[in-house]
Amino acid sequence: MTNLERTRPGIEVLIQAGPPPRSQRLGLLTNQSTIMPDGRSVWRALLEAEFPLARLFGPEHGFAAQAQDTVEIDDSILQGLNVVSLYGERRRPDPEHLQDLDAVIIDIQEIGCRYYTYLYTAAALIEECEILGIPALICDRPNPIGADIVEGGALPHGTESEVGGYGLAPRHGLTLGEYAQYLRTDFARSYTPYRSTARRRPTPSPKTTIFWMEHYRREMLFSGTALPWKPPSPNLPGPDTALVYPGTCLFEGTNISEGRGTTRPFEIVGAPWLEAEKLRDTLSSMELPGVIFSTAAFVPTFSAFAGEACRGVQLHVTDPASYNALRTGVEMLHTIRAQNPNTFSWRPLWEDPTRSFIDHLAGGSAFRDAIDRGCSSEDAYRLLCRNTEEYARAREESLHYPGAAI
Repeated sequence: MTNLERTRPGIEVLIQAGPPPRSQRLGLLTNQSTIMPDGRSVWRALLEAEFPLARLFGPEHGFAAQAQDTVEIDDSILQGLNVVSLYGERRRPDPEHLQDLDAVIIDIQEIGCRYYTYLYTAAALIEECEILGIPALICDRPNPIGADIVEGGALPHGTESEVGGYGLAPRHGLTLGEYAQYLRTDFARSYTPYRSTARRRPTPSPKTTIFWMEHYRREMLFSGTALPWKPPSPNLPGPDTALVYPGTCLFEGTNISEGRGTTRPFEIVGAPWLEAEKLRDTLSSMELPGVIFSTAAFVPTFSAFAGEACRGVQLHVTDPASYNALRTGVEMLHTIRAQNPNTFSWRPLWEDPTRSFIDHLAGGSAFRDAIDRGCSSEDAYRLLCRNTEEYARAREESLHYPGAAI
């Protein structure tokens, strides 16, 4: 395998295997950002290959991948096909959405991070297919930040939310297909299923099939796959953004702008009252591996501090192999909290202002409580690295790709 040999995503392998009989009816979970190597949308490529699509399912941000975060999406129609939204009042498909289907294809670009809701939409669809005995066909795609590194520990039991479930680590180190295998482990099955009244996942079905990639190594970043990148959601414009996301997404749980409404979301953070030079100097003095900081000045067009001049820092990842996004994010958050004790605050949940969104991201209140008590950044980081051995064992059971060429 040469560095220029293109990775073949699982959808190519599925299409090459040929379509089922025209009498069958197929569902498809995807969005417009999930594309073929030639740039065609996956749903179009399947129709052109005579796969009998009967229904489409869309995740957060909508089938067009253009809605902002947390916006509830309605059902719609595309080329005569019903598009069932799985991000709104409905987060799991209803039985009537599946009972007339012969199989459901799942092909969605995930970004390697526990907080990303596409993981839980895929899990919900797999689980409902298992309950009804319908084959789920998972088409694997690259983990854009590499599937060889894990950051943080398992999500504690009882802290499941829309941005954390199944015991995943913040940077989980799995591809989509491996994640589907991980969901079969006893460890993952010990967690309450996403948005389900059931206390445990249904028995894994032998009808679930994974179409693995070809020419893929788990240490690959997206740039090494020679595949085209299309933003899977509006605030992930490039693979560089995905690389920092497991750390700077923590700022969504604070009153600090994480850069939404700018051209560098999650790569810049700030607020109108931050002292940018002081913050940059403090972070730079830590000599965190694989990253440097510069000052940033920006005016978000929407989201936190929309229309206000903000000051802060921008991250520049210089060595992805040594860079630890989660540790970097904790150091940034801890430093900003220490430098701005009177203006920093935690963001409340929209649906329950008495609770904090950071608890969903961090897996409980221990992280927030410790920082509020003045703990060290090392202690705060360790709280996010609990249960690493349990997660490592379950993940190891799920791995398909070696670190060498296949």
